[in-house]
Amino acid sequence: MISDFIVQHPSGPLFSPSDAQYGKAVKKFPSLSSCDDVLIYIGNSATAGINVGIEGYFDNGTILSQFERFFQFIYFKQDFKGHDIVVVVDNAHTHSAREYSINEFSKGIGTKCPVDSIDYVDHTGKLVSISCRFTTGEYRGKTKGLLQLTKELKVPVRHSINLVELRALLAQHPAFQTISNWKY
Repeated sequence: MISDFIVQHPSGPLFSPSDAQYGKAVKKFPSLSSCDDVLIYIGNSATAGINVGIEGYFDNGTILSQFERFFQFIYFKQDFKGHDIVVVVDNAHTHSAREYSINEFSKGIGTKCPVDSIDYVDHTGKLVSISCRFTTGEYRGKTKGLLQLTKELKVPVRHSINLVELRALLAQHPAFQTISNWKY
């Protein structure tokens, strides 16, 4: 998913400073050259993207971060000198159908788990709910971790898989797919 700034100016349609302007901006605002935890910035711009279903989503914090970057760049955009800047923000917003991100889960038993259960619709259209905690046995009350959840979701996996690979594998499963709807 991409979030961008479109400008009504001959230098447009997309906002992007030149390499020289980018260099000056980074000199004044060093944070412009650092990576963001959620957003993937494209080139010398305020254009940002996320991998839907794997990373978070565009929430208030990420949008504000993107606007801050835009306003830091705009000072150095020579084409805009002496112009009034008006920003119009589309009022459409997305709501993730997921209350969690796969990145919030850890691999092992008793580790980080943001929810008590995972609910999803399987390939037959049936609503499935899987508890994220053990209800019986030696681990009763502890979180299952992604490795155990993978087994319960009937996804073939080798025991030695690392957390990054496990998250990438499960991101394709309906239990972790981000389904968005638009509200106007």
